[in-house]
Amino acid sequence: FDTRIANIGNQDYYLGPPPAFGTPNTPQWKYDQCHGHWHYVGYAEYVLYDANNNEIPAGFKNGFCVLDLDCPVSIPGQYSCGNQGVTAGCADIYSSYLQCQWVDITSVPDGRYTLVVRVNWNGNPDILGHNERDLQNNWADACIQIATINGNRDVSLVPGCSPYLDCNGQQYGKGKNDCEGTCNGSKIMGDLNVDTTLNMPDFQQYIQSALSENAPVTLCNDLNADGKLTATDAALTWNCIYHSENSTLPQPLHNACTFPQSINNPFDSVTLSIGMLNSSENYVEVNILNPTNKFNALQFKMNGLQITQIVSLLPEYLPIINYSTTGKIVSIGTTTNYSFIDRHSSFVPAFRIYYQPVTSNTNICIENITATVNKDMEETKHGIGTACVGIVSTEEIGIKMLNARVEPNPFNENAILRFNNPNKQYFNIEIKDMTGRVIKKFTNLNTEQQSIDREQLASGVYIYTISNNKGSFTDKFMID
Repeated sequence: FDTRIANIGNQDYYLGPPPAFGTPNTPQWKYDQCHGHWHYVGYAEYVLYDANNNEIPAGFKNGFCVLDLDCPVSIPGQYSCGNQGVTAGCADIYSSYLQCQWVDITSVPDGRYTLVVRVNWNGNPDILGHNERDLQNNWADACIQIATINGNRDVSLVPGCSPYLDCNGQQYGKGKNDCEGTCNGSKIMGDLNVDTTLNMPDFQQYIQSALSENAPVTLCNDLNADGKLTATDAALTWNCIYHSENSTLPQPLHNACTFPQSINNPFDSVTLSIGMLNSSENYVEVNILNPTNKFNALQFKMNGLQITQIVSLLPEYLPIINYSTTGKIVSIGTTTNYSFIDRHSSFVPAFRIYYQPVTSNTNICIENITATVNKDMEETKHGIGTACVGIVSTEEIGIKMLNARVEPNPFNENAILRFNNPNKQYFNIEIKDMTGRVIKKFTNLNTEQQSIDREQLASGVYIYTISNNKGSFTDKFMID
């Protein structure tokens, strides 16, 4: 849909220049990768209401580059993305053909809805302190019918749409039901400990709920309205806490505490894959691939092991990591200035998971991924690469006695893999790259060393596994 916002007053609406390119986002300004310029946040909003005028969770893009796009001949336009505002008598237009101009109805049930576009509905002044003289025309609405036809979503305009009425019956009013259905009620979504604000006790409780097998889900605790409590709800809670403590804007301008929030980004993805297994030190690594965006939160489940400790292997990512006895893992980047997993166009080790020594042969697996949340608090697609790795009981093989090592490590052209083999047992050696692709194999060796030549191998980290019918040992080496 198109959005046209006209300044019909007698003064300019002035926001000023955005931050310099390459500087961090601020509560007022966000750099939009899709459009390639700065957007002013809080200028306008898209809202979807059901037949009972209850706001429903439909993700939207509400950052705008505010500029003069439609001016009469007698009024020269003067504002652009570099110095933003709308001249008196001019209008700003966002056309429907623009990318990222959307409302996400992926999870919205079929039915009739009211789409509302509202501008500066709280009546905030511009950067010069100028206030609007009339807020009654800051709303526009249209009735739409959402249907599923042959598996595809269909949207049609419904004529004769009545203006939106708030829960008090006031046209375009500010009255709103709370999460318990009380008009202008005091119940706050996410306030699990009922102290009238979202804080760290709520955040910790959300983490425990995500790890639980049977945490109750209600309209007041399901922050993204997906019918379950996951790392997404915990991440949204942390996002609200962070912006409430650090934003210069009051609620609801920064929108971080406006719930429910439900945006599914179909363009970002995360793949998790089993990495290096070290049977002697009882840990396995989980690798990550996230080529399109930074990520804040993950929830996945492991099986075949009893977890004792988890550490992040990414220096830029300083998360709070919690896990359950059933293998559920919730990782959320926090710290004062936020913590994100950088983009990675190839698999890199992300987590090292330590486990209790096993007493029988088993497989350690990534069982499933429940949630992946990018830096914009959007859920994304996710998948599993190498799901499992076999492990042999330490009671069955004296694996620590191998004392395997690559010398030198790292190396340029060639190295020697040495290991103890006093009984002349037969071993196989397999070398893989970080994607899990097998690079070299050596079979039926009963010596205590094996030469490794670089040949055509690229610089990087490689994983080697020494194994026989009694067990295996895995470690890594590096080629400069």
